[in-house]
Amino acid sequence: MLRNERLRLFVGTALPPLLANDLHERISSLLPASSDYRITPTAQLHDTLHHALANALGSPPSVYVPYWPHITLARGNGALSLPQSNEDIVEQFHIDCLTLFRSHRDPGGSQHSVIEQWPLERCV
Repeated sequence: MLRNERLRLFVGTALPPLLANDLHERISSLLPASSDYRITPTAQLHDTLHHALANALGSPPSVYVPYWPHITLARGNGALSLPQSNEDIVEQFHIDCLTLFRSHRDPGGSQHSVIEQWPLERCV
């Protein structure tokens, strides 16, 4: 790492493999082949938990960017119209660990690598 290089870190959780595959297939079927959007590779799908984590730790969330729990399915420029549906895209799923990710800028898009993981106990 270069001395003045800025680390891009975030906390989230990896998605269960079946859910990640399902989401990838769904977004692939919705985006036109000639789209200016890049679909997030299955291995890169994750849930970002900024507000949920800040609340759990009793600390205020960042005031710099309005982060919300989300899964980035694709990235691109401009508006994109997709068919509207009332169906839930993601059903409830169990989070079994928190993960500290590092985001690396790459010509093909951001790549995320795991720095550390902390297992969570299942709550009843």
